[in-house]
Amino acid sequence: VRAFLFVGSAFLLMSMIAMVSLAQNRFEHVWPWWAFGICLGAAILVAFGVFEKRRNDLIQIGNEMRNWDF
Repeated sequence: VRAFLFVGSAFLLMSMIAMVSLAQNRFEHVWPWWAFGICLGAAILVAFGVFEKRRNDLIQIGNEMRNWDF
């Protein structure tokens, strides 16, 4: 199950980059990359904030995921 999560995340990131690249080619401007970077930065900040707020819960979930069957 863990491998599917990693592969799914990688393909999600690849598809998002492809969509931004296609939007940049369509509009012939650089602003889609700027918008993508700003939104990605905000999402990373929110993710770190949630991680710090719910640290114990996320560590427990991580420990449970380690015990999943391969």
